Amino acid sequence: MKNKQYIFAGILIVLYSVGIYAFAIEWQTVIHLTPLQLIISTAFIILAHHQINASFIKFCIVAYLISFFAECIGVNSGFPFGEYTYHEVLGFKILETPLLIGINWLMLLLASRSVVERFMGNKNILLQIFLAALIMVGLDFLIEPIAIQYRFWTWADPQIPWNNYVSWFLLAFGLHYLQRKMLPVYSNLSADVLLLLQVLFFGTLNLILLNY
Repeated sequence: MKNKQYIFAGILIVLYSVGIYAFAIEWQTVIHLTPLQLIISTAFIILAHHQINASFIKFCIVAYLISFFAECIGVNSGFPFGEYTYHEVLGFKILETPLLIGINWLMLLLASRSVVERFMGNKNILLQIFLAALIMVGLDFLIEPIAIQYRFWTWADPQIPWNNYVSWFLLAFGLHYLQRKMLPVYSNLSADVLLLLQVLFFGTLNLILLNY
């Protein structure tokens, strides 16, 4: 299992390195590869999990459905995230919401949980849930400028509403709490590497964006 995690982590490093370079040279085709990168990233950390049992599969399904329908409500009502619109980059949509957005939530839930648990073991569970949700909000803060620039989604107002981040935290906290109930233990090297790559990827793109 460890060998599999190392292999997946190595492939992810290559993919995200190529992605950063492609954005840096303004190779526009890379934007349309975003859905594929998202699917591959999530598939790798799922396949690298040490025990793909019924509980793990149930959590993945439940987390996907809750996050997807939360986004559906958000897009169509403006609650709880604010008024925003998804464009075509993330692919096929139902109720104006890309099917892949639930995959993105699942990916971040698994990755942030794994990193926090690796550093804290299985102690202070509520603190771990809090920190994992906070990590997700921090990553969303990095993602937003890039997503807007490349029209993954856009906001009705020029400024991203504060309730977006509050709602992200509350939903992430609830889903992490559910994850702890359904998956008492979760540690995955590939997921740890993926979270670091996400931070480096979007952090680097933000720096590139600032220079234009």
